Amino acid sequence: MPGPMSLLLGCGEIASERGSISKPATHVFVDANTALHYRRPDQIDWCQLVDSSRVVLVAAPILHRELEYQKVHSPSRKIRSRANAYIKWLVKFVRNPEQEVRKATIWRFIPHEPQIDFHACNLSTAIADDHLIASVINYREQIDEPIFVATADIGLEIKLRHRQIAPLILEDELRLPEDPDPQAKELESLKRQLSQQRKPALSLLTNTEEGRYTFADPTVTVIPGVDSLEDVRLLHPKLAVRHTSPPPGEDLLSRMARVGSAFESMFFSPERIERYNRELDEFFEKYEAFYEKRSAWAARKILTVEASLTLSNAGTAPANDVDVIIQFPDDIALTTELNALREPKQPKPPKRPDPTDLLASTVYFDKAYVAALGRQSVFPQVPLPVVQTASVRVDRQAVRLWVKNVKHGFDFKFEPIFFQFSSTDAIRSFSAPYKILAADLPQPVVGEMHFVCA
Repeated sequence: MPGPMSLLLGCGEIASERGSISKPATHVFVDANTALHYRRPDQIDWCQLVDSSRVVLVAAPILHRELEYQKVHSPSRKIRSRANAYIKWLVKFVRNPEQEVRKATIWRFIPHEPQIDFHACNLSTAIADDHLIASVINYREQIDEPIFVATADIGLEIKLRHRQIAPLILEDELRLPEDPDPQAKELESLKRQLSQQRKPALSLLTNTEEGRYTFADPTVTVIPGVDSLEDVRLLHPKLAVRHTSPPPGEDLLSRMARVGSAFESMFFSPERIERYNRELDEFFEKYEAFYEKRSAWAARKILTVEASLTLSNAGTAPANDVDVIIQFPDDIALTTELNALREPKQPKPPKRPDPTDLLASTVYFDKAYVAALGRQSVFPQVPLPVVQTASVRVDRQAVRLWVKNVKHGFDFKFEPIFFQFSSTDAIRSFSAPYKILAADLPQPVVGEMHFVCA
């Protein structure tokens, strides 16, 4: 009956045809991790790595099982391909044990499972690394020559050192290049093709055709006038103070007006008359300031144009984080502040005293208090958070529009912008270059918008 040595050397015997044993060799076990992620053994100088004149690469049964498993069940097509290629490469050495991997290096394939007590050696039959260690322990009992285990697995290295088995750590330059997995490459290629087919198509829409914004000459705008301060004083005369005797030199018309005003004033106390006249003086001061502001507003109004722009997405995918930058000529002022161009509010005159108010004054009735009661709520007013999804701002001569998202097949209308000419002679048609940038577009969309004065 053949002994353990005959079983061990049944495949890959290092013996001459006369049966004499060759000179001592160093034995290197190869694990599946090394086989799949490092260069093939015929591309590695093993003699130099272990400083030996001869090297025997040892394949334990677990190596074949792991390669077969990875060839069939690995989720990575790259690993499946590597395992299949490695198995095919090993076939010639299995069938011809004398064939060298490279000079002074051969394979030896252990034909039987390790014959040791796994539990007694603190090993598990469910762990592939423990099967490899068991094969090394079994092998070490029969070979009195240096033994290494080539691995890049830190967990296996810890177990080997604990059992006084020398690990052979391969250098990183022997590792196979991290080529993209064929399946991942194919998936990336499909993603690129899909992204080329599914992408946003952004453009600026105006009030006429694309790229053309028509505005009316602002100087033809009819701005309604307001009463002058003199007219307002005539419309709101002061209450006359009662006189005991007519002023000297008073003519008939003045006397009639004084008598009528005196008749109106006879219902009110001097204090009430004085308070109303004082309120009227304050109103005249406010109206004078309003008249000056409105005159300046009217001068700006006939030089200012309001423009509303729309961003259109006619593509096949949404556009996200979109910026639109429009560059205006240097002599045109820009603003997005609607309040700066809003007509000033005309002040209201004080309420003129009315004799009928005396009847109502007999009953106290605080209108402000009653109105405040109607506005009260039993629930606290909590302001809702404001989430900004679009913005319009001016940066010197550039208008910057931003929108968070525009769905494909939809348009988004921005808040209006206002541009103002320096004078009536400067009102003209002009062009403004623009560019559109989006997170989903590899290149910006550039164009030119034509503002046409009709």
